[in-house]
Amino acid sequence: MNNRILKDSLNNSIDSIPIINNSTLGVKENVDIFLHEHAIILIPVLLILLASLFKYYLGNKFADTSLLEFFFELPVDLGFLSLSFVITYIFMKDNDTTFCILLTIMSLFVGALAALLRRTALNEFEKEDSNFIKIGFISLPNFIITGLLVTYIITII
Repeated sequence: MNNRILKDSLNNSIDSIPIINNSTLGVKENVDIFLHEHAIILIPVLLILLASLFKYYLGNKFADTSLLEFFFELPVDLGFLSLSFVITYIFMKDNDTTFCILLTIMSLFVGALAALLRRTALNEFEKEDSNFIKIGFISLPNFIITGLLVTYIITII
């Protein structure tokens, strides 16, 4: 009986916390609304990050090299994330087929470019006399290009 009273009290307390967007709804309702409206973006992003963390850290000892490999791999993952957004966008609504094909080709091109730049950066990193400035000049455009693509695709969804 006391557990029930405590549970009801906690639920009433949580529901009474005001939220800026809609102060008449409780926290749970606002979180539900936020997740419903943004799940199409949040779920793929979280899955990409989770997959990357699993690839590099699950069952491995933490090492600086695995952190750099994660860093080099992230733009490739972002490129394919944009492709998953495009495919989702295609199936969500009746969209202009030509535009969707163009977005798909652009996403595939950026994914391939990101993979090529990743390999170039890794090759430079694996050299005995690796040049970190060169690695930065390879990696930074990779993040910028894939970041811009993902940002653009998110804005049209």
